[in-house]
Amino acid sequence: MDSTNRVLIVSDGVADEQPLIDAAAALGTPASAGGTLLRIAPPAWSPLAPLPRPLPRFPTGGDWQVLADASLAELDIQRQRHPLTLAAHQPAPWPREGLTALTRQLLSPPHGTLLIVRRPGAAPYRRVLVAIELSADRAADCLQLARRFAPAAELTVLHALPRQPDAADQACPPDQREAALDRLDALLDQAGLSPRQAFKIAECAHAPELILDKERELLADLLVIGGRTPSALRRLFYRGVMPQVLARAGCDVLIAPAQPR
Repeated sequence: MDSTNRVLIVSDGVADEQPLIDAAAALGTPASAGGTLLRIAPPAWSPLAPLPRPLPRFPTGGDWQVLADASLAELDIQRQRHPLTLAAHQPAPWPREGLTALTRQLLSPPHGTLLIVRRPGAAPYRRVLVAIELSADRAADCLQLARRFAPAAELTVLHALPRQPDAADQACPPDQREAALDRLDALLDQAGLSPRQAFKIAECAHAPELILDKERELLADLLVIGGRTPSALRRLFYRGVMPQVLARAGCDVLIAPAQPR
């Protein structure tokens, strides 16, 4: 089956798969055309094996295939063939680890767009928070992705400025904040959006904490964040932000494709 325009649903064989199928259909994705349900086999050392489960209800008229007992290597192959991957949030068995091995593998490039579903039935989305790294080469892609998956949603664009180590409080210098807001306006224009179509936030704060605080404050039902970038500094940024946000966010998380190397 040609999977270049299909949806990839990734399952650990334990979480309910139906919300992922329903989310793909609610987003107006090519789910009606078909896709692949990839059931990952448990690790060889695991004493627990998932019980046999019936297939979820697929959209009518679609051409779907099911790959059972797949390896993480097969996951990488399938992700490169599918432009959109959906997976359920998986709490780590030990909280200090933050993310499961499967979730960490899903975050590893190369990959297309990735949607982590934490709140079944949230789509179609109404309140979207887009976390922007201004130094990313394709930051505007996050805005286009947000509008594509949530065309009617209220949009808030957020950028975390570095904290000022010598400042008595966490207030940003006015000139830095205004410069960041101007750059957010430019990114909105680059993405084909009017600055009036989004509420903009630029604050000096630790990025994961600011993102999570605003997600709760705004009652966001979708958080959009950029994919990893080639430089060592930006990889460090995303290693720190992505795992913390995914482990603690209360809403669905949409991750833009990784930057090409």
